[in-house]
Amino acid sequence: MELTAPWTTSDVFSHTIEHPDLVSFAQHFKLANELVSLDASRGVLPLVCYQCTLHYLHERKLLQLETEILWRDSLSIPNKLSRASRSVIANYFPRDVENEIRQTVKSSWSPRDFYNNVHIPENTPDSSADIYCDLMRCRLYPFQRRAVRWLLQREGYELQANGRVLPMIQTVAENLPDSFRQFIDADGRPCFASSLFSIVSRDLSSWNDNGKYLKGGILAWSDEVDPSVPKY
Repeated sequence: MELTAPWTTSDVFSHTIEHPDLVSFAQHFKLANELVSLDASRGVLPLVCYQCTLHYLHERKLLQLETEILWRDSLSIPNKLSRASRSVIANYFPRDVENEIRQTVKSSWSPRDFYNNVHIPENTPDSSADIYCDLMRCRLYPFQRRAVRWLLQREGYELQANGRVLPMIQTVAENLPDSFRQFIDADGRPCFASSLFSIVSRDLSSWNDNGKYLKGGILAWSDEVDPSVPKY
């Protein structure tokens, strides 16, 4: 292990570690060393960097090396990530998220997996009720009425009992945006991170969660199982 100050090329501290129990410990230092040093950076701070501090302890008889890997608090999606940056988020992102992703990934899939996971509007008296509209000259089947109401809902509208179509009242989403997870950082403060967007931030109030406001959908049905049951 060698420690070099950013303003010089000479080593400030050098030590060889041979104990086998410290091999994995040394891997963390190796990963940090592949990043940009915060002290050596100029201008705009990198998305992810590291900083090392050497402390004297116990009347200057012991040395303590403190190494921090720092991720910039930002909601801007990076255009490009270095290999080291990808390794950092892969190694230090909350483990439960990684396990969740692994459990949902299958080695193979079939068209039946798709049909088993598509959305089917709930068959209720309200969703299947007659639709009264001056522009419509025919009487729809119950599954067609459910489809019309579903399509309007996907577009942000609601069909009233008298046949009028009115915009739906938009509610503020209380859940975290898709792909984000909340965790506590090293200082005990709540943070939000997304491995999908490579973002770490303490404030998501200005995050534009487009996934919550996508409009439209695909209306289709299959004759494979039951032609009267549409698939959405």
